[in-house]
Amino acid sequence: HLEDSNHIAVLHKGCYYKVIIYHKGRLLNSREIQFQLSCILSGDAEATQAERNMASLTAGDRVKWAEVREKYFKSGVNKSSLDIIEKAAFMLVLHDGPFEFDILDIKRREELHKYGKRCMTGDVNEYWFDKSFNLCVGTNARVGKRVFMNFGG
Repeated sequence: HLEDSNHIAVLHKGCYYKVIIYHKGRLLNSREIQFQLSCILSGDAEATQAERNMASLTAGDRVKWAEVREKYFKSGVNKSSLDIIEKAAFMLVLHDGPFEFDILDIKRREELHKYGKRCMTGDVNEYWFDKSFNLCVGTNARVGKRVFMNFGG
């Protein structure tokens, strides 16, 4: 709901990135965004164990997540990093493998089932549950999405 969000958050191999999509009053064109994503995909950044598991905190108990936020994300680089993720328009998850399925091949329905399961209930470290929208892209450019609804309570 942030009207001034000029970026998306990207999660790739456990590392988080800020990708600018709006600058100086205009949306960046696809080539400009593609360049940023290509830098992420060709980079050699390695996530720490804590970074790899950070998203899972958003999938669990809300009280525990609030306690962890207070303890570890109150100041410094952790606070700045969390602010970038929370103020992002949405989360883009770049998977390190393909999404394999053929919707027309009835004999290969298991692949479609695995794809749907991965998008709906995949690894809790792959999705940021506090973002209502996670766009997931496999290495073969197949796309899935996770939409999280908060109905209160």
